[in-house]
Amino acid sequence: MEKANNDMMMDENSRSWYVLYTAPRLERKLMQHLTVAGYKTYCPMQTIYVNWNGKTKEIIVPFFLRLCFL
Repeated sequence: MEKANNDMMMDENSRSWYVLYTAPRLERKLMQHLTVAGYKTYCPMQTIYVNWNGKTKEIIVPFFLRLCFL
């Protein structure tokens, strides 16, 4: 049987990225679960500094809030 030649069909060598929209502050947890399941994930993080009660705290947050790339 011949394989159909359609633009929507992908061969074994092509790669596609999908964007997953998550609940607030669950990007890391989703990324961990997907990695364990065998998917390649990407969620760029950034370090921000916040002043709380006179102390500076270093917080690592996603660059794109509520998004994870799969």
